[in-house]
Amino acid sequence: MSFICVNCKNSLEIDSEDITCASCSSVYHTVNNTPVLVNDSSFFLSEVFFSIKNHSKNVTHYLQQNKELSKFQADRAEIINRIIAAYQENLLIYDKMLDPIRKYVQADHFQYITLSHDPVVGKELLYLKRDWSYLPECEKELNIIITAVKMLIDKHSDNPENVFFIGSGTGRFAWEFSKLLSATVYCSDLSYRMMYFFNEIVNERPIKLMEINESNIYNIDDSCIPHTIQKTKDSSSGNIIPFISDVRNLPLRSASMDILLSIYFIDVMNVESYIQEIDRVLKPGGLFINLGPVGYPYDNFAHKLLPSEIKKVFTGFDFEIIDEDFVETPYMSSDKHLSTIVHKNWAFVARKRISNTIVSLNSVLGISQPLFVNREFTITNMGETDYRSAFFTKQGFQYENADFMIELLSRIDGTKSLQFILDEIQSEFEIDYDLQDLLNNINSLINIKVLKIS
Repeated sequence: MSFICVNCKNSLEIDSEDITCASCSSVYHTVNNTPVLVNDSSFFLSEVFFSIKNHSKNVTHYLQQNKELSKFQADRAEIINRIIAAYQENLLIYDKMLDPIRKYVQADHFQYITLSHDPVVGKELLYLKRDWSYLPECEKELNIIITAVKMLIDKHSDNPENVFFIGSGTGRFAWEFSKLLSATVYCSDLSYRMMYFFNEIVNERPIKLMEINESNIYNIDDSCIPHTIQKTKDSSSGNIIPFISDVRNLPLRSASMDILLSIYFIDVMNVESYIQEIDRVLKPGGLFINLGPVGYPYDNFAHKLLPSEIKKVFTGFDFEIIDEDFVETPYMSSDKHLSTIVHKNWAFVARKRISNTIVSLNSVLGISQPLFVNREFTITNMGETDYRSAFFTKQGFQYENADFMIELLSRIDGTKSLQFILDEIQSEFEIDYDLQDLLNNINSLINIKVLKIS
């Protein structure tokens, strides 16, 4: 496998329920057979636990509000009671979701967690129904997307060995492509809820889901529709490796992937915050393939990049855009709905250039553009300290957990060789680092003209 520790960037062996990095002793938990490869997996799982509890609380409050309102709408009592019962049934899914992570929850983490207000119908439930119900209208949407992406892979790649789905959601696309390609398929999402569903499905544990339609239907019988979510009996996968991770700090070796696939993810998070990770994990000549809308589900418009701006982000990181098109699909359609949403999905392929600039230990480096450093300390009342560091380029590209790189960059003066700087740091600190990862990061900074070889 191609895993590294997200803290020290050295090799990480995934071989037990609790994984400990041999180099820096960082601990990663495995939940439901899915490694949680984030900066602080204990804090992450506490955050997940409290967010799910908060979601259940918000839904219960929402139902209570509607129950009170129903007193003044006696003629609607039947449909209101059906919808309330359906929501309560879906809450059982969330209760069960908590079981695998209870043992990792630390109560003192709660004071440092910011809880968001989830939609009462969790979006993960909508994707679960679309991706795994096998309803004809859902399969139509999925097949259009799968066919379009497969055509782009066949057109621009030849027998990829390692393919990685970022923001893989409930895992249906990764599952299908593990059968369509003779490659090892890695898939990851930062959403525990999404990855929990994928694990339940692939391990043949059916999920009882209520589809809730509060409006956009004609008959009362279409307001609450039961589904049993499970993969088809004859559906087996190829070589697929799921894990939980943050796309801004991926636990994958540098230059380890032939293709990165983004389906319905490009507008979920500002691509400027993780383009450096795309560049790092792709092999020279590797492909980034995107298909999805550019609608952006969040409120802040400052980071809602247009397709033309997203292309500039990639070309600024020394990618070339080699294909572009639009693919129309229905979105979350149901034969019970009176109207259907249609997405004009943006598809594009970016190829990572094979750089002629290769830094070596003898290279003398200079800084061409200013860099901005951010360091954060969190001290708990238990006496524990959480420290995080990052640096940013003028273009907005962000590098997480970058303490070693910050130290190295601070010593670049246009006269010292890289080897001299490394020896200097090693004489002052005990630091483990992966030399190839370091050289790849420096090359990426050279490619975007932040560093230069003097």
